[in-house]
Order: sequence, then structure tokens, then C-alpha cells
Amino acid sequence: MRQLKHFIVFAGLATCLATYQLMAAPIACTDGSYASYVANYPDEETSCFIGELEYKRFRTFLDLTPGGSLTADDFLLTPNVATGGFDITIPEGEYFEEYYYLRYIVDPAPILGGEELSMDSFSSDFSASSSFGLFSIQSIPTVIATKWACPQGILSGTPDITQPIAQGSVSCNSLLPGQPTFLQVGPGESQGASFPEPVAFTQVGILFYLNGQLPKITARTYPQVISLNEVPEPSSAALLGGGLAGLLALRKRKK
Repeated sequence: MRQLKHFIVFAGLATCLATYQLMAAPIACTDGSYASYVANYPDEETSCFIGELEYKRFRTFLDLTPGGSLTADDFLLTPNVATGGFDITIPEGEYFEEYYYLRYIVDPAPILGGEELSMDSFSSDFSASSSFGLFSIQSIPTVIATKWACPQGILSGTPDITQPIAQGSVSCNSLLPGQPTFLQVGPGESQGASFPEPVAFTQVGILFYLNGQLPKITARTYPQVISLNEVPEPSSAALLGGGLAGLLALRKRKK
């Protein structure tokens, strides 16, 4: 009889714990610098959410042109609930052939179907003229965002800035065959690509190339999400199992 009581108590505790897990709200991603994301979500155990999408494992910020004018504190990440991704804002300034690289993992509750990348346009007023006697040269600023996405795997290596940036600059260690998905946009452009098959997570790497006098500009990076039939989460299974165990124990006790 005592063992039966202990079993009922244990089942009740398991049910309460599972209920608490179900009710516990995930941490929402908030506005912050890339440096703050690296500090707060550097591994698999720490993460934040934009809707149902989980973001984690923000890797060390890389200045591929040492001595560049920006640091990880200068890149502002703003969660975009409408797209489920980040708006990444770069401050206004004068840049000289500068490259910056950042990486993170998207671990979806729905399944990822692909990736998207877009960038704001800016006015032609942001240009510089240099006069040489009777001649003048109009300098048009350049900003390019390049994105690699490794479906169900980890990106390997860093972009080779000594060569024209292309898909082969970064490799993908994945159980799935093929190179990472490659996207590249300039101001006012948008590009998307689908994965060959839905995947459970992806690692994303984004390279920014900045040159000339640039305004504040925002690049938007977000995943294509596929809605699939939901399966019971471990916490849901624990709740169901605990409840059934309690009912079974009470039934036996009545007999």
C-alpha cells in the first residue's frame, strides 16, 4: 500500500514537472549587438526564439580585414517576427574594402525549406567626387551581403577574400550531399533558394563587404519555413505518461 502511495506521488510530481515545462515561455530574441548575442548564446544550451524558430551558437565575429572600422558591437540584430529572422543593421560611415563575417544556427520547430536574403536600397546621394584638374571621378559606394546556409550541418572554413567571393569559398560538413546554399545581394536586391529536401536545422554564415561612404543600411536574413504535422514533444509525452500512470494507480487502488 505504501509503495502504491509513493508511486501515485511520483506520478503526480512527474505530471507537475511536465506541465511546468509546457508552460515555461522560451526566451525571446531581442534587439542587441552581435557581440551581445555571442556573449549570451554561444553554444547549444543557450538560445533565444523568434516565434517558433530557435537561434543559438553565435560564433565569434570575424574582421577579415584586420584593422577595420567596425566591431561586433556595431552590428545591430533586430528580430523580425514577420519573417522569423533577423534584420542586421550596419552603421553609416566611410569604409575601405572591409569584410566582416558572422555565423549562427537556426533550429526550427517547423522544418526549414530554404533561405532568404534581402537588403535595403539607398540614395545615390551617398557618393563622393574627386577632382583632378578638368576631370572628376564619381565614386559609388558598395555594400554586398553574402550568405551561406549549411542544411543539417556545420559551415567549415572562412570566406577567401583574396578571390572573387563564390559558393566554394565556404564548405559544409553535413550528412546531406552538396555545397551550402549560396545567396548574394546588393542594395535593393532580394534572393532566395530552397533546399533539396526539408531539414531539421541549418547553420548560417553571412559576409558583409563594405566600401566607400555608406548610409545606415539593413540586410534581412530569414529562413523559408515548411509547416508539417506536429509530433508530440518530449515534455508532452512525459505529461501524458505521468497522467496515465496516475489514473492506472488509482484504478488499482479502488479494486
